[in-house]
Amino acid sequence: VTLLPNNPPTITLNSPTAGQSFMSPTTVPLRVTAVADGGPVVQVKYVITGGPTLSFTNFPFSYDWVNPVAGDYSIQAFAYDNTGAQGQSASNSITVTQDIPPTVSLESPTNGSSLLSPITISVTATATSPDSTITNVNLLINGNMVSSLTSSPYTYSWVNPYAGTYTIYAVAADDHGVTACSPTNQVTIAQDQAPSVVLVNPTNGETFLTPVTVPMLATATDPDDGVAYVDFIVDGNAMDSVTQSPYTFYWVNPISGTHTISAIAYDQHTLSTSSAT
Repeated sequence: VTLLPNNPPTITLNSPTAGQSFMSPTTVPLRVTAVADGGPVVQVKYVITGGPTLSFTNFPFSYDWVNPVAGDYSIQAFAYDNTGAQGQSASNSITVTQDIPPTVSLESPTNGSSLLSPITISVTATATSPDSTITNVNLLINGNMVSSLTSSPYTYSWVNPYAGTYTIYAVAADDHGVTACSPTNQVTIAQDQAPSVVLVNPTNGETFLTPVTVPMLATATDPDDGVAYVDFIVDGNAMDSVTQSPYTFYWVNPISGTHTISAIAYDQHTLSTSSAT
């Protein structure tokens, strides 16, 4: 009868490797290769200095260590065969750092803005991360996501919102799934009011003898965003566009006949009103 010595199992810690760095939230894979001479490997134990001790009895003795706390760890694996013989791996040191949340701000529209619709509002955010990559920025209006953007510039064109008060903010996420919210900006949207316009001269039914220069005069006001210009219309044709008050046009030597004359006022949002003819 020949009696052979029962050598202890051999075990290699394949993952994580020595000196490896991780950024949490993350998963650290624990992987080994374990072989026994005299019988099967029945147990593998991971001893993590500064962390948990984990024991497994089922091949392949693997474990995913989810979201470890930031710190320095030393990990060693131990294998046991069916006789209780023990083998151990080298100890691998790793470092886990905590991901720093992104920085995000809503640049436009500014907090407290008052705007007139119809309008296209550029909703723009900026986002940076000191240690990771920004993967997306979500823009939210009154809690509803209106755009999800994966690259800078993080801009959404908000076309012709209804009148009302809105809260707007941005949420940035990095490639580790860490998110941050910008401060909330409040914006008030009012519906643009049409200008008013009166054709002062010539008066309705007035008669002129040619040759003559007919002076045309209109008055125009706007309650919210101002008059942009006034057009003088003769027989359906635009004769002149005047951008400053007094809104005056001189019609030189018109041909004989009956003519219809009106003025159309436009505001800064191109909303218009026509005078009586």
